[in-house]
Amino acid sequence: MTFLKLSFSAGLVYWLISTDRFKLSELENFLTPPNLLIAFILVGLGLLIMTERWRGLIQSQGYSLSRLEIIRLNLIGLFFNFAVPGGVGGDVIKAHYLQKDLQIPRAVSYSSALMDRISGLYTFVLLALSGLIFEIFYLKVSNSTLNQLLFWVCFIFLGMTTFFVGLKYFKTTELQMSDSGIKGKFFRFSFACKGFVQNPKILLIAIFTTVLAQSTTLLFFNWFIETVMNETVSGPLLFFVVPLGFMLMAIPITPAGVGVGQAAFYFLFHTFSEGKINSGSSVITAFQLMLFAWGLVGSYFYLTKKNRSHISAEI
Repeated sequence: MTFLKLSFSAGLVYWLISTDRFKLSELENFLTPPNLLIAFILVGLGLLIMTERWRGLIQSQGYSLSRLEIIRLNLIGLFFNFAVPGGVGGDVIKAHYLQKDLQIPRAVSYSSALMDRISGLYTFVLLALSGLIFEIFYLKVSNSTLNQLLFWVCFIFLGMTTFFVGLKYFKTTELQMSDSGIKGKFFRFSFACKGFVQNPKILLIAIFTTVLAQSTTLLFFNWFIETVMNETVSGPLLFFVVPLGFMLMAIPITPAGVGVGQAAFYFLFHTFSEGKINSGSSVITAFQLMLFAWGLVGSYFYLTKKNRSHISAEI
C-alpha cells in the first residue's frame, strides 16, 4: 500500500511535468534568499496560529500546556506528515507524544488531534462555500462547473455539520466505556471527542483560529503568484480556490498531499482564471517546500527525544 501511494504521488508529478502543467523552471525565481525568507516566515506564522488551535482544544478540556511544548509536538507531527504516506501519520505521532510526555489521557490526546484536523477541514469548507457564494451570487460569475462545486461543497458542509450535531448528542454509559475491548475504546474515544463540541464556543474559537491561519496562506499565495510569477490573481478567486485545494489535499493518499496538491491547484487556478493563471502547481510546491523546511525543524526535535525508540511499540 505504501509503495502504491508513493507511486501514485510520483506519477501525478511526472504527468504534470511531462505535459507542461508544472514547470520546474518556474521555481527558479522563487529560490532566492529574500523570497525563501519571506516564504519561510509566512508559512511559519500560519503554523504557529494552527498550533494555537490545537493548544486551545486541549486546554478546553482542562489541561494547561506550555506553548513551546505544543509547538515542538506540532512540528514533529509535521515532519511525519512528509515521512509517512497518507498525510495523517503526523497526527498519530503528535498525539502519542502528547500522552507520553505531558501525561494527557490517551483518549483526550488522540481525540484532540482528530478534532484539530476535522475543525480545520470544516473551516476550509466554510471558506470555500463563502467564496463560491460570493463569486456566483455577488460577482454574478456563474457556469456549470462553479454550480456543481457549490452543490458538492454544500453537501460536505451539511454532512460535517450533521457529524458535529450527532456527536454533541451522542450518548454513552459508564458500562459501555468500562468495556476492556474494542467497543470500550470506541466509546471512550467518542466520549472524549464529544467534549470538544459540547460547548459551541470551543468549535467557534477553533474556526476563528483557522481563518487567521488561512489568511497567512492566502497572503503567501497572493505574494507568490503576483510577485514571483508576475501573474494577476483576484481576492475572490483566492478565497475559494485555496480552501478547495487544501480540501482535496486532505484526502490521505500521498505524503503531505504531494502530487495531489500539484494537480488540484493547477486545475483550480487554470480553470477558474480562464487559463490566465498557470502557476498553481508551482505555488503549492513552494508552499510544501516551506512546510518541509519547518518539518526538518520537527525532525530535529524528534531525533533529540530520548524515548523515540519506543514509539512503534506503544502506538
